[in-house]
Amino acid sequence: MKLNHVISHPVKRVFPFFSDLKNFVDAHPLLFKVEDLGSNEYLFHEKMNLFLFSHKFTYKVVLESVEQNEKVTMYSDVQRGVYLHLTFLFKEVNNETHIDEAILVKANSLVRAVFKPLLKKSHLKLVEEIKGRLHKHSNGIL
Repeated sequence: MKLNHVISHPVKRVFPFFSDLKNFVDAHPLLFKVEDLGSNEYLFHEKMNLFLFSHKFTYKVVLESVEQNEKVTMYSDVQRGVYLHLTFLFKEVNNETHIDEAILVKANSLVRAVFKPLLKKSHLKLVEEIKGRLHKHSNGIL
């Protein structure tokens, strides 16, 4: 799955929300805590609402690569049989940040059918939250 985002701020202001996983988790609508395990490994704490049920779980995330102001790649074995690989590519155009996001979910077809729309929705909300935080900061509110 591919998503494209545009944020009306230079890449040097946007990039830290993706390269620093504490910032990423703080802005993410489903993640509520991150623990730094060292060696580019992190433990994410997530709360996901599925239908009428709320499900909390943790999973290890590896920050695979960070190319300053250009690319962030991370992957995780979210749960047994569910593998997630995220790539964010950044490009600055006219003082705006264009982000090409690639999401790869490896899982059985039922899990993918549930998981992919949730990922899409949460990552669109993530970007909206980042836009809001940057807007407030640029207006001196933070």
